[in-house]
Amino acid sequence: MVVIGSADRDPGLQPDRTALAWRRTTLSAAATTVALLHIPTVHGDRAASLTLVPMAVLLLAITYISHRRGRSLRRGTQGMTGHHAGLIALLVTATAVAAAATAAFAR
Repeated sequence: MVVIGSADRDPGLQPDRTALAWRRTTLSAAATTVALLHIPTVHGDRAASLTLVPMAVLLLAITYISHRRGRSLRRGTQGMTGHHAGLIALLVTATAVAAAATAAFAR
């Protein structure tokens, strides 16, 4: 009988699925960053760059953390520290605030 949480527990494919989810997060944050930086450079909208550039920096931080997390999962390191989880939550919240500010300036 295998007790949940014991050292003999077979994790199956769960770490691989989680690593792939972090890779998707990395790619989507990077693609969004490129799209956001495209707007002020092409249209020359300085007002939009006041909110889009900080939002792009936040997304780059999310990209970096996501990449590191996915890489650690592929190496076999389990678990996310509370520090990393809190940092991701803070960055996502800050990105949402910057997106709301961008929408308010666009009107």
